[in-house]
Amino acid sequence: MILSKKILFSAIALIGVAFSATSCSDDDKVATFSVAGTYDGVFTEEKVGTLNDASVITANEDGTYDILVAPSFTLGSAEFGAMTLRKVQLVETEEGYTFQNEANGVKITYAGNEAQRKYPSILEFAAHLDGTLSKSGKLDFTLDLNHANTVFFYYTFAGQK
Repeated sequence: MILSKKILFSAIALIGVAFSATSCSDDDKVATFSVAGTYDGVFTEEKVGTLNDASVITANEDGTYDILVAPSFTLGSAEFGAMTLRKVQLVETEEGYTFQNEANGVKITYAGNEAQRKYPSILEFAAHLDGTLSKSGKLDFTLDLNHANTVFFYYTFAGQK
């Protein structure tokens, strides 16, 4: 009787060890996707052309994100600074995330000639952002910047984390 209890106890202990070893295996770990990061890709805009650059998504403490949506570029003699849209909300879907944002008063630094480069002026736009981010790390969005009720720039971006 004592021998059979020892065998039963040993068998239960062995099964426990087997389960704990199985549950700790590296194969069972699931990597979570982090939205924040750098997405290398291509910005395209008719007036500006194609720019290989990165779009950067930064997480905010309130659950929103800041997204770099336009790179620095030169158009003729004018230089335009990079633009980030702030407080963008991402909505989780089965495939990843969708996001839209309309922001009035978006400002882009503009320097048109040598004198203006020392004291750059600011152009104000209304920005309309629409995009998707897959859980595999593919980022796509469109952005139109309206100035004086006219679409001044229309960007598309396609990139991968």
